[in-house]
Amino acid sequence: MAAKGGSIFINGFNISSPLLKGAITGTAGGAVGGYSGGFTSGLLMTGDFGKAHEFGVQGLYTGASLGLTSGTISAYAYSKQNGFNPFTGKANNSITIGEGMANRVNPIAKDLNSRTITKPWRDKFGNVRVNQELGLGFNEAWFKAQLRNDAKVYNAGPNGSNSPYYNLELNIIKTTNHQNIQNVHMYQFNYNNMSLRFTFVK
Repeated sequence: MAAKGGSIFINGFNISSPLLKGAITGTAGGAVGGYSGGFTSGLLMTGDFGKAHEFGVQGLYTGASLGLTSGTISAYAYSKQNGFNPFTGKANNSITIGEGMANRVNPIAKDLNSRTITKPWRDKFGNVRVNQELGLGFNEAWFKAQLRNDAKVYNAGPNGSNSPYYNLELNIIKTTNHQNIQNVHMYQFNYNNMSLRFTFVK
């Protein structure tokens, strides 16, 4: 799961830092490779399984330390190259789009430390305060400006939306062939007056 690069946020708490993932996968891979290499060479040199195991354990420690270093460095370099914060995994320059500002888009944006459109033509709940023609014009200008700035787009769906604003943004993405986009899924559970929100980035 860590190696695939997916991120999971639980009520806004990120548990998949790229550096942590790089350290874990690098250490595990280095340890396995170090042990198997040490065991094989030890068995070939001595012909004794006990001695081969000792060689394997030495290789495990060496491989784990090298894997930890290389995995962390690689994760840091990848994060910087792709515009992610290496400690949190969140995009440094990102926006969230979707339908349902108050109940869906804004909570997801908060989890991802992302931005949404915050022009004064929306109230605090995300409801449009001007007529649709003006609202679409503001929306289009803001969204195109974000794409020109190469913002990462978190697409919070849903498919088959009736929102003219969200559909406008999807059409702009399609016509501009913007590639820096990831789909986001949110699930919310309520139990005994306790609300738990899960945001998944695929």
